[in-house]
Amino acid sequence: MKTPPPPIKTPPPPPPPTPVYSGVGAYGAGARSQVRNNVHISAIIKRLGLHGTVIVSFKLGPAGGKATDVHVVGGSHNPLLRKAALAAVSDSTFPAFTSHMPPHTLSFTVPIDIS
Repeated sequence: MKTPPPPIKTPPPPPPPTPVYSGVGAYGAGARSQVRNNVHISAIIKRLGLHGTVIVSFKLGPAGGKATDVHVVGGSHNPLLRKAALAAVSDSTFPAFTSHMPPHTLSFTVPIDIS
């Protein structure tokens, strides 16, 4: 009678890599909050009872300041809502990036609820 070969021991898998905190997520949350605080709903939007979400994309450099390349990438097609959302981003002033963030321009995309 033949004995079976001994089982082959495989080493355990390596541990998962430690997540690296970039600071971008926290900064993005703050940027969304900043934009929401700058949404100004015009009298015509109120009078017409318009509401919706506009998704806006923009770029920020490490020094913060004003957003560049601000444009609508989705959401409501209503021109009044789009104008209000674009103004909310353009009127916002953003802080400089934290030391945990990359030292180059980053793109952000935020949903802006207008109601």
